Amino acid sequence: MTPAGPAPTTTYFMDASGLEEVAQLLIPDPRGAARKVAIERAAALIRKSPEPVRQRVERDGLEGVHSLGIGWELAGVITDWVRSGRLTWREQLLEERRRELLRVGGLNQPLADALRDVLGVVDLEGLARAVREGQLLRVCGFGPKRVRQLEERFCGARAG
Repeated sequence: MTPAGPAPTTTYFMDASGLEEVAQLLIPDPRGAARKVAIERAAALIRKSPEPVRQRVERDGLEGVHSLGIGWELAGVITDWVRSGRLTWREQLLEERRRELLRVGGLNQPLADALRDVLGVVDLEGLARAVREGQLLRVCGFGPKRVRQLEERFCGARAG
């Protein structure tokens, strides 16, 4: 989770984990392949750093992050994250994935909220998993007809 404000105890492992999560969120976008590699590389460099990134930012600012071998743009994202305590890029990607869920025919915000509350589903990947595992009938608002429609979409036509 991203802290609400600056977190003086943020370690380089937490920083690297946040970047790795951003990289995972980019996977569905083929255009993000090069960016994903750069982010994963930055996470590895942060993990190998002899000191937490927070110390580098406090001492040297953006240049402290860049000196690890991280490109300027990504170093800027990391520096802003360390200073603000918020990884805005991660938040934007998560919101984008939530919006994708609402584009599925037959789903609206109350149903998406119910999926999140009952099954922890917040994106298409989670919905597809819930469909494959036959969990949708546990959620209020998902009757046999809606479940069948989603099975056809995510699993192909099923013999009735």
